[in-house]
Amino acid sequence: HLSDEMIRKLAERDGVIGINFANFFLKRGWTRHDGKDAISMDWLLDVIDHVCQVTGSIRHVGIGTDFDGGFGSESIPAPFNTMADLWKLKDSLAERGFNDTDISAILSGNMVRKLREGLA
Repeated sequence: HLSDEMIRKLAERDGVIGINFANFFLKRGWTRHDGKDAISMDWLLDVIDHVCQVTGSIRHVGIGTDFDGGFGSESIPAPFNTMADLWKLKDSLAERGFNDTDISAILSGNMVRKLREGLA
């Protein structure tokens, strides 16, 4: 849902982009008629990897699921039904080649860093 230019501008300000799990943010043109299965774990990992490639770092990627957005589980990627399923992302990131430090940063560390900076 962000252009590469927007991603770069956020990274220049040391921002963290919360990857939104609403399918219509992950795939342009997605509708409920496409179904939950239209967005796979691989698709989600490709979105995360794209932000890393554009910024040159994992430092600017976080998780911003929007599970509380009221869109329902039918509007989030296929592997996820509840918050408890977020742990599937950890193993999938590892399978994709991310190391433990990077996975920790993506799943929580980057967002916690920005919160601490804001609260300081």
